[in-house]
Amino acid sequence: MDGEETAEKIVRAYDEEQMIDLLRRTQELEHRQHTLYGILLVVMGIATFALSHLLGGSDVKDFFAGVLAGLSIGEILAGIYVVGRSLAK
Repeated sequence: MDGEETAEKIVRAYDEEQMIDLLRRTQELEHRQHTLYGILLVVMGIATFALSHLLGGSDVKDFFAGVLAGLSIGEILAGIYVVGRSLAK
């Protein structure tokens, strides 16, 4: 990795340390990504819930408002679950 020619079977200690550090950083980024996905789901759920309150007036609009409210609750719960799992690790 440092540009020097070496024998194939020789493994240097600092090369292993770099690989372990790279793996640790990759796992940390994946952990952050899952947390951000959960937060995004919660925010989308809140936005969908706010949108459901804008609908209403007729039977059809009330139906769609109820569907949106149900979907928003599902999104919020899924987001909380994803954030909880990522923080528990």
